Amino acid sequence: MILNVFYTKTYAQKKPGYSPSTPQNYHSVSMKFVQFCLLLLLICQVNGLRSQSTTSFATNGSAAVSKNFSTDNHNIGIQKISLNPYMIVDFSGAWGRAAYSTFNYFDSKADPRNQLLIPDSTSGNTSIGAEDYYGYRRHRLIGGNFQQRYRLREIWVCTSPANPVEDTVDITLGDSARSASYIYQYTNNTTPTLRIITKGGKYEWKKVWEGDTTVQYFLASIRWRKMFYKEGGYWMAPETNLTGIIFYGEATGTGDTTFNYADETTVAKAAAHRATIRNLTGSNFYNVFPVKDCDSITIMRKGLQQTNRFHYDTLVLQPQRDISSSEYYDSVLMKVMPGRRMYYQMQGPSTHVFNQTKSTSWRPVDDTAADRRDPLSYRTLGKNMYSIAYAYGSNPNADDRYTRQKNGHVKATGTHWGIEPGNEFNGVYFPNYWLDPIGTGCMMLMAIDGWNNKWDKGFGVKNADPNFKIYLPATAGIDVQYQRAVIKFLQYAYNTAHPPIDYVGFHSYPGSIKKGVGPFTSELPGSHITFPSDKGYFQDAIQSLNDIYREWRGYIPVTINEYGADKSFLRTRTENGMYDTTIFGVVQYDRYTPPQSLGIFLISSKLMGAATSEAERVQYAFKDDEAPNPSYRYTNYSGSGYLWYYYNKNWQIDSVKYWDNYFYDQGISRALFEYGNGQVIDSSSGGLFVIKFTHQSDPRKSVYAVWKDSSRSGSGIQVSISVTSGSSVQKMTGSFTSLQPVYSKAILKDGKIHTTATVLHQFFFVTEPEIVRRKRGEK
Repeated sequence: MILNVFYTKTYAQKKPGYSPSTPQNYHSVSMKFVQFCLLLLLICQVNGLRSQSTTSFATNGSAAVSKNFSTDNHNIGIQKISLNPYMIVDFSGAWGRAAYSTFNYFDSKADPRNQLLIPDSTSGNTSIGAEDYYGYRRHRLIGGNFQQRYRLREIWVCTSPANPVEDTVDITLGDSARSASYIYQYTNNTTPTLRIITKGGKYEWKKVWEGDTTVQYFLASIRWRKMFYKEGGYWMAPETNLTGIIFYGEATGTGDTTFNYADETTVAKAAAHRATIRNLTGSNFYNVFPVKDCDSITIMRKGLQQTNRFHYDTLVLQPQRDISSSEYYDSVLMKVMPGRRMYYQMQGPSTHVFNQTKSTSWRPVDDTAADRRDPLSYRTLGKNMYSIAYAYGSNPNADDRYTRQKNGHVKATGTHWGIEPGNEFNGVYFPNYWLDPIGTGCMMLMAIDGWNNKWDKGFGVKNADPNFKIYLPATAGIDVQYQRAVIKFLQYAYNTAHPPIDYVGFHSYPGSIKKGVGPFTSELPGSHITFPSDKGYFQDAIQSLNDIYREWRGYIPVTINEYGADKSFLRTRTENGMYDTTIFGVVQYDRYTPPQSLGIFLISSKLMGAATSEAERVQYAFKDDEAPNPSYRYTNYSGSGYLWYYYNKNWQIDSVKYWDNYFYDQGISRALFEYGNGQVIDSSSGGLFVIKFTHQSDPRKSVYAVWKDSSRSGSGIQVSISVTSGSSVQKMTGSFTSLQPVYSKAILKDGKIHTTATVLHQFFFVTEPEIVRRKRGEK
């Protein structure tokens, strides 16, 4: 094993001309370290003390190797510092999309200082594609918080036989987060506390540092030197030989709690929030269809390419005659739909970058050469965010000096609720679009308020309208670890547990992420399509929400602002070269058509979401967003939305088709509009769900949703629900052909509702007698 270790004062002052890769600097620091060691040895000899040397142990299997350790009064109280996943964040963004947990670097059961030398075979290595590290390859940046201060005394690492080449590990230690400087350590080449160069070839524990310094936070940079290799047509990231890191120290019982994760009581209180069904009835791509079709839609997310609306930092107002995408249409819609919320989801590059690349699939930096980990690389976006909130927010006193508009002037129209300044930055489908959590965090600093007006007040939505909502851009899939890392970055940057963001977003499609990662843990045999079965979706969703509350130290609204059918699966080409899809990414339930199956899926997901603490849910999409084509080229179910438009040869709308899922989903949603506070009554095996919802203004009224979430109806599951004596009960099922659901008489026996749960949802509306409410003391 090759080892090169040096120790400097924690957060040492960076010297002019310093470079971590400069050999002479290593030599100079190493010489100082040697002189320090000699002086320490001399002092120990004078005082009759024995000095403990750096120790290396090879392990064989799981057998512990005995070694006599010197102990003295100075080492009493030194213990292995226990870590858990909530103490670790992965700023490289790989944890949530990798094959292995980043925490595997810190989960070793070994205790090498006390002779228990179990080889650490678990690793935080990732087999994710190389494009995830585009521009920052061969590098993992991992942050940790011990939750209190320790007198750190030793650091040990374990290597494995997997990779015989040399890897480099830098570890920076600190007794405070020191705001954003903690994160910028790696970017700014601040001298690390120690650098380790490891070489694998066998399982071996090595003590790589010994000292006495007060520590609560650490930042580990793990870089490997093996080049990327190709496997199965994909470029793969290599494995590092490092498999484990263990810290030893003495707890002080003191420390900074600002950035510690929340306790279970706080998490449970946050998770107790419940939304009404109306707040989970949202949609994308609402425009270009009759307003009446939006009747039950309360949240509208409007996609927007940055280059479509901005020329550099000038907001280009759409002409009023263009009602398909203009602010004029937005204002009309809001007037006829009071209480609705609309927000932009802006993505894509600035005009300058678009002119450089001729591509809309670029990250929102000012220039292609810009450093994505520098907030000043997002100045154009920051100005554009100010202009959006200035024009469409509700602050009549916004400063006119910081915005420019073309084709007129608009201010404080109040048509928009907020903005999501990006989309799926964790996605790997466009390498130049991808951002790691630090890059996303830097972008958010400019999108929010220019990092507390660090440069001037012309950046960010909050400077134009403090009440304009800003969403942390949603991830592809429920990538909790990515969002945790961005939140942690913003916490450090703003030096608070609650930085100024209003929502955290996720995208949840069936089949969009790996099995076992979440939110879908069930998978259909022989396919890549998943669906929420056997409580997998429900349980993973709850865990994901709780992890966000734990990081945030309380409640923050979480929105699922894309869900539904994923068009990227089961696609085939037609004879004319156009794409045609039947099932898409949603499971086809037996004896139901693909559009009907999508309706069933949408309602199942919505009901499950209403029984968690989700704040919003937005379906993708209201209308099919495939490119317009003449009607003769498309004959089958060819989109993910509720509607499909047929165009004539002049590319004008010829007719509109409403899919079956529109009637099923919207009819049920309208009937449940004012119900909320979802509580799971029963969720036994076989996919059974019984969820009770309460009317928001009349506590006598409740509704029980009953269904079997499975691709096969089978014989169904017998269900009995107790109701208060004297209650009136009405049964409802959805329709695939009408917005009016089907109502019938419920079967009551011995004070219970009796039914058989099947794939098709059943709803039982219960109204208790007035006397019951009076006995409860309700008004």
